Amino acid sequence: MHIPLKGLTHQEAARRLANYGPNRVTAKRRGFLAKLGVKLRSPITIMLVVAAILSWIDGKYFDAGVVLFLLILNVGIEFWQEHRADASLAMLQQKLVVQSTVLRDDQWQQLPAEQIVPGDVVRVGVGDVVPADLRVEQATNAGIDQAALTGESLPVTKNVGDTAFSGSFVTTGQLAGTVTATSMHTRYGKILLAVQGAHKRSLLEQDVLRIARFLSYISVGAMVILDVVLVFWAKAPFTELLRLDLSLVIAGIPVSLPTVMALIINVGVIALSQKGAVVRRLSALQNFANVTLLLSDKTGTLTANKLSVANIIAYGDASKDDVLHLAATAAQQQVRSVIDDTIKAAANAKHLKLIEVDHAVPADSVRKHNTAIVGNTAIASGAPFAVLKYIDAPTAVKEQCKHDVAEAAKNGYRTLAIAHNRHGTAEKDMMLIGLLLLADEPRPSAKTAISFMRREGITVKMVTGDAQPIAQRVATDVGIAGAVAGRAEFYNTTEWLHQHGGLAEALPEDKLALVKTSLPTNVVAVTGDGINDLPAMSAADVGIAVQGAVDAARSDADISLTRAGLSAIKDAILQARTIFARLYNYSVYRISESFRLVVSIALLGMMYGEFPLTALQIILIAFLNDIPIISLAYDRVNAPHRPAKINVRERFIKSTIFGLTGVANSVILFIIMNNVWHLSLAAIQTAYFLKLTVSGHMLIYVAHTEQKWWRFWPSKQVIIATSATQLLATALALFGWLVAAIPLWLVIVVWAWSFLWMQIAEVTKRLTLGRKLV
Repeated sequence: MHIPLKGLTHQEAARRLANYGPNRVTAKRRGFLAKLGVKLRSPITIMLVVAAILSWIDGKYFDAGVVLFLLILNVGIEFWQEHRADASLAMLQQKLVVQSTVLRDDQWQQLPAEQIVPGDVVRVGVGDVVPADLRVEQATNAGIDQAALTGESLPVTKNVGDTAFSGSFVTTGQLAGTVTATSMHTRYGKILLAVQGAHKRSLLEQDVLRIARFLSYISVGAMVILDVVLVFWAKAPFTELLRLDLSLVIAGIPVSLPTVMALIINVGVIALSQKGAVVRRLSALQNFANVTLLLSDKTGTLTANKLSVANIIAYGDASKDDVLHLAATAAQQQVRSVIDDTIKAAANAKHLKLIEVDHAVPADSVRKHNTAIVGNTAIASGAPFAVLKYIDAPTAVKEQCKHDVAEAAKNGYRTLAIAHNRHGTAEKDMMLIGLLLLADEPRPSAKTAISFMRREGITVKMVTGDAQPIAQRVATDVGIAGAVAGRAEFYNTTEWLHQHGGLAEALPEDKLALVKTSLPTNVVAVTGDGINDLPAMSAADVGIAVQGAVDAARSDADISLTRAGLSAIKDAILQARTIFARLYNYSVYRISESFRLVVSIALLGMMYGEFPLTALQIILIAFLNDIPIISLAYDRVNAPHRPAKINVRERFIKSTIFGLTGVANSVILFIIMNNVWHLSLAAIQTAYFLKLTVSGHMLIYVAHTEQKWWRFWPSKQVIIATSATQLLATALALFGWLVAAIPLWLVIVVWAWSFLWMQIAEVTKRLTLGRKLV
């Protein structure tokens, strides 16, 4: 399409870019001071500050300084981890940069959309996202889907003078326009500003809040009961009691829970990107980990999508070069089409000079063919059944064409029919010129990936617009069980999923119907690369844009692939399961640890009328727990081999049993130290502090796997973190740093006691699971 418009020069565009800024529409991010303000206003931070003030008032200046130091150190660690995660996620966004066709220096060029400035001339075609608000200057059969901005359910036709809004996408035809607004000045940007701050909690966030609420109730309940006992029995001083209460709440409430869970997800998302899958919506991760049915497209996913012109069939007086020449002429105006690029490459290899096209009507999911007008001649190229409707030829010629198409399909070839009207520009009374036979072989890795996914509880079905014989051959080659059905069979069969391995000759509405049919009994993922796939991708639990998908598909998808083939999806699903295995293991450990700490302190306080730990020791335990807890984001886990959502009831039972085991462990040791060995309260408190730290971190080894702990060790990061904190707590207790010193024999006893109860926790895990561990 010729655009009689003058675009910007690179010099002028650079000046405007400096003036208007990048064409980037993003939610407002909090700066350093804003993030710091949120952390300083958090309830835990306020309680730590109050605890430090009370220590100061009580004359315990050293304790006050230590509490403030630990607060600053903890905030610093969180900031560092968040900064690393944010930087890594920002790098991922670069993989999803939209490229746009822009007229610069009188040449059409592919540039990142964020470099577009007001005054640029931009061209968009089928499947392209409109990168900025445009005033339409040229339009050819241009239809725009702008439902996300205006709520209109059907595509809107755009004519010269209309506005094409940023964020909408082209469904038919193509257009060119002048940029009138970019970034936050577009209609899309203004809508984003209006809703910024609105937030709907995901399932993960709800789960985090549920855990935090449960542990908060236990902590506050234990604090109230213990206060009543200490006030009326031990007559504890008010400032000391308040300081201990604050410490207990700080240790019991999972202050690091949201941070660690967010870190686990961010680390997992980065790992997913290394597997070739960029997550666009975190809320879809849980569904992605639990996919049971994958509706895969054929081209580019099950096949290599490296087309070649394998053969040419010419009819009448036409030669094979004539057929290729006309097909390439009709293809040269199409936007980002693999088929058209293949045809043009074949024509270039034969040094065929293409004719300049006066006007073009692009193909879409309804037309199934494109048309080029050259002078007083119309050339049509596309699906044989679509082109044959315009052919004026004897029945024998049409039957021969259908026979050739059927034979090509049996041999795995895709066919394009080429026709032209020598006497006018109308799509009628055309002469059939010939057929192009295109080859696209199955990917070598597809069969292995499908077999593996079947063992992992994921059924793969193929959905394609290709003819049934082609689809059947590909399905057989890649190991998809069951016959490939046609459209009629799909709508006439109630048990389609169980009886067939795929659907051929599918239209967008068929793919959508298949998703809706499958959803009640499956977690459904759908792959797609074009705008015709958008309805099904939006309706599915997880929409996956394959490598090379149009901008509209990538923008709408939950997951965008940067690697081609089904193996990328397989690897990504397994990585998503790993993320949730880490979340599950962490939540089990965190619930049991808080339960053990709070309940044992409350029980011992009621039994002896005094706290078994000082306020500083409780805060130290909370800090020492945070270090290995953060390392759990990098833990080595066994991802489940079947789709399985987090079982809240099972987690509660498992966590409670671990917690009760820890309570028994703590109470018995305290009784022995107090009633049998008659140690001083200061020595008991230090030994108890050491025991809680050492045994708590040993529990990580037990809780992180369903296997016996010594047969499946944690990751290197977790081993280093737990060992470092255990040794630090040991050094504090042995040398009397921040706590009362205890003798070496007592340190050894505490370690041995902790290791013994680690094995008891292993036994309780086995009983909880109710099955033999390997």
